[in-house]
Amino acid sequence: MKKEIIKKERSSNLELLRIVLMMMVITLHYLNTYMGGILDVIVPGTFNYYLAHFLESLCIVSVNVFVLITGYFSHKKTSIKVSKVGQLFSLGIFYSLVLCFIAVFILKLNPINRDTLNLLNSSIFGSWFLVIYCFLYLLIPFINKLINNITEKQLLILIIINVLMLNVYYTFFNTITLVDGGYGIGNFINLYLIGAYISKYKNKDISIKYPLITYILITIVTTIFSFKNGLAWQYSTIFNVLGSVSLFLIFKNIKMKNYKFINNIAGYIFPIYCIHTCPFTAKYMFREIFNTPKYWHSNYMILHLGITVLGVFIGCVLIEIVRRLIFSKLIDKNIDKIKYEIDCN
Repeated sequence: MKKEIIKKERSSNLELLRIVLMMMVITLHYLNTYMGGILDVIVPGTFNYYLAHFLESLCIVSVNVFVLITGYFSHKKTSIKVSKVGQLFSLGIFYSLVLCFIAVFILKLNPINRDTLNLLNSSIFGSWFLVIYCFLYLLIPFINKLINNITEKQLLILIIINVLMLNVYYTFFNTITLVDGGYGIGNFINLYLIGAYISKYKNKDISIKYPLITYILITIVTTIFSFKNGLAWQYSTIFNVLGSVSLFLIFKNIKMKNYKFINNIAGYIFPIYCIHTCPFTAKYMFREIFNTPKYWHSNYMILHLGITVLGVFIGCVLIEIVRRLIFSKLIDKNIDKIKYEIDCN
């Protein structure tokens, strides 16, 4: 009798979460000082000032939740394919080169000089999320070896120690325990452990009411905190970590069927990130194409933000569709031929 092979699909609720998270990331970039620019010019005490702080506090959890999702789904793996890292870096390199060419030769945004070459190098090898996420991915078999060879109590104690020292101590006492604000591998590993713990030991369905209330309260606290303290929007604050777990639990416990459309769109998340954060064109995209300066002090800022986020998301998906049609066989399939695995069996 032939063995029946069943392909397990990811639930669409968490794929929908990935889509929402990327829209939150675009929102953060609409607001930040380098790209959209609002937080750099907003007038304290105005409605848009409070709205921008609230939206930043609402969305700042998005990066952490991406890592939680990785831990939730990957904690059982005993090996990983190195080709996955190759795929991620090849995507970053491709868009850095293409967008550099467009910025230099078509839009004339950058001259041909050493600074542009340094910026290209930074775009390829200095993309913080790409580098740290790939670092985490390469460590997955080793982290899982630990997770699956200790008890639930031991894993919980490990997480509690990490949270107390990396998040609570960092937030209220001193930044000495974590000097990178949560942008480094330490925060990512801890979030991975939390995601794995939820999947392995706390995966029962619960009401979304309590995590939803927690997420709203955390957002309000972070907003208030942000008016007086520059740490409020660091990824490693205890508020950010608690808000991240709350948002994750909300979507984890939403009952949804598997929707092919949602699952397919979720497959474009990383290309969207690569395209809209490229340092050659990011500022131009927000300030010239979507004209964010016109709405910095406008009553229609929130409406314009929504249109911009949706426009950037859809535009990047269309660009990636074109890339896959033209270059998939040349790049993606050749990288897939790399068979080397990091195995901790």
